Amino acid sequence: MKRLLSVFKKKMHHVIMILVLFFLALLLGWWSIFIKKSIIQAYRDQNTIIEQTCQILASKLGKLPDRPVPGIYRGDDRLVISIDPDPQGLTTLKPNWPQYSIHPNQAYLNRIALQKKRQSLMVLGEGSFLAICVIISSFMLYYNIRLERRSKEELVEFWSRVTHEIKTPITGIRLFLETLKRGTLKPDEQSYLVDMAMKQIARQQQLTQNILMGQQVERRAGKMTLVSLNPVEFLEKYINHHNLMLAGVKTEIIADQKARDVRVKADPNSLHTILDNLADNAIKYGPSDLSLVFHFEVTKKVILSVTDNGPGFPPKMADHLFDAYRRLPRDLPVGKHGTGMGLHICRSLARAMGGDMEAFSHGEGEGATFKIFMIKE
Repeated sequence: MKRLLSVFKKKMHHVIMILVLFFLALLLGWWSIFIKKSIIQAYRDQNTIIEQTCQILASKLGKLPDRPVPGIYRGDDRLVISIDPDPQGLTTLKPNWPQYSIHPNQAYLNRIALQKKRQSLMVLGEGSFLAICVIISSFMLYYNIRLERRSKEELVEFWSRVTHEIKTPITGIRLFLETLKRGTLKPDEQSYLVDMAMKQIARQQQLTQNILMGQQVERRAGKMTLVSLNPVEFLEKYINHHNLMLAGVKTEIIADQKARDVRVKADPNSLHTILDNLADNAIKYGPSDLSLVFHFEVTKKVILSVTDNGPGFPPKMADHLFDAYRRLPRDLPVGKHGTGMGLHICRSLARAMGGDMEAFSHGEGEGATFKIFMIKE
């Protein structure tokens, strides 16, 4: 029973959508039928009135001593007197003028028939337009409900991942410190544990920076200072300063003389954050023999391509990687988690600096390339 209730809650927006469309369709159908019947009834009433008017006038005119004048009756274009007796005798001018009759003007009958047709077409057009508006509005409502539910679910999942990401480094550091506290380790073992603790601290700093940066990106409140810098020199310093995080990672920088001479306008902190996230993702999800190739290309903009030999991704997912809270739908190795905010922050920062960021991969298992576009000075 609980499972059924849980499924119903998850699918409730589908049920509501179907019910709304059903009742709106009923309402629209009732309205169309009602208006259509009203138009038909009005047309019939007009015909009945003109027929009854002809019968009443025929009775009066048939008793007059003066001969009727064929043609439009007294300026009323609805009625015509003709030398054409009514076969049924209902509109014949009896008893004095049986050779004459009064009947509706055919032009008038055509006019009210045309009016009926126009009103029917108007109802059809208005009904169709209303139906389209209702369908579009309903699907927009449905889309917004689904989007809101998905955003809520992604946010809950995001904070769940953040909680795990926060607890994991702290737990690791605590274990390292407890081991060191015992004082039973050799100097080389102590050094190893300190290095591991430093990596966990760096991971914690990266997570904290991503959360803060993510909030600034969402609120567009981050202060960005664009300065002139040499991208190759900046990257070389970054790799040298992060030798602990990049330990065991094969790195290669490919830059010709043109790339080494060019300068870009960029915010150092933002560029540092972008490289942090790319390196962290590559290390987190990449193989043990991870390699990172940094290739510079100078066109109208300066392009830094970061290529790894990691798991890659389906090409159709390239643009979705930059959605907030989005992660690839694949099974992650134990302990390899993430918040889903890293690449979203990277692209947002790149665009805030006047550039952009793109992702490429030939498929899963084929590695990935992330291109950072920077504006030249």
